[in-house]
Amino acid sequence: MKNLFQISLLHHLDIPLIRQTSFHIAPGTENQVAVTPVITHTTTSALTRFNPEQRDCYTDDEISLKYLPSDSGYRYGIGNCLFEASFENILEKCKCYPGYNQGLVESHNLGLKPCVGKSLTCMSEILTRIGRFDHVNVDGTMMKCRSSCVDQSNAMYVTTSAFPNEKTFRYRESFCMMIPRLLSKCTGFKKRPL
Repeated sequence: MKNLFQISLLHHLDIPLIRQTSFHIAPGTENQVAVTPVITHTTTSALTRFNPEQRDCYTDDEISLKYLPSDSGYRYGIGNCLFEASFENILEKCKCYPGYNQGLVESHNLGLKPCVGKSLTCMSEILTRIGRFDHVNVDGTMMKCRSSCVDQSNAMYVTTSAFPNEKTFRYRESFCMMIPRLLSKCTGFKKRPL
């Protein structure tokens, strides 16, 4: 099996959710990624006329995430909310926290340790079902995760082909740069096919 690399493109204020936002790149391939930002903006009229449940979105002043607060460089977004819902379930059910998220719990004095052994299995089971947990605790009130009323998401389109592609490689700039070097280095019978 080939080694695969995972690449994730996301908003700079979102926590990376590799399983949900990444795509694979394999060695020996050429890949083109088209990224189209999609801006969602709820009108002022809709914000004042409807409550969050009716319009199915939150403004920044209607919800604040405990572990991913805006003053720590995060934004409210559906992805961050779903992560926090899963994170809260890990803290409650597994009695630990993901070791790579230590910075999220340091200021909360929870008395928990990083997940290892059985608690690591518990954590992994919850993280593989991210999105199934869709409520977060906001100051003692369980709130459903909803989209942000003002949001930017990135639509991605990925194309992949083998590199070098025998149909197109000879028309590329890299081919033109490589041929003179090959001709100067190759001697004897190997030079003739070139």
